[in-house]
Amino acid sequence: MTLIKTILCRIFADMKKNRVILCTILFYMALTQFLFHSVCPFAILFGFPCPACGLTRAGLLLLRGDLAGAFRMHPAIFPWAAFLLYLCFFRYILGKKAPYGTVWVTAIGITVLAVYAVRLISGTLPDVLSRGILTGYAS
Repeated sequence: MTLIKTILCRIFADMKKNRVILCTILFYMALTQFLFHSVCPFAILFGFPCPACGLTRAGLLLLRGDLAGAFRMHPAIFPWAAFLLYLCFFRYILGKKAPYGTVWVTAIGITVLAVYAVRLISGTLPDVLSRGILTGYAS
């Protein structure tokens, strides 16, 4: 079997194995986006940006090739993207579990919290469209 065919088989096997979870996530995202104009449970409940606020939008900008826009939206998108490529390389190309996953996630989590702290202090948090179910607060 060729490398490409092996990689595709692994990807489709993972998608099949996790289809219920994937469908649930897609349904949640579509429903919350339609109802609240946000997929972030923190923003939906409290109307205030969470530490990861902007990562989804930054990821979409990164996929479009807008590196500067992605960085402005959330600088932690670059370590997240590198981590996802790292995981995919080990899982789909080498067929192994990626080592040091916990170390990566911890380091990136600290980075996300540091970006959040800087944004809180400087007053540059991203806008949140949801008013917040629990608070009624609109940013």
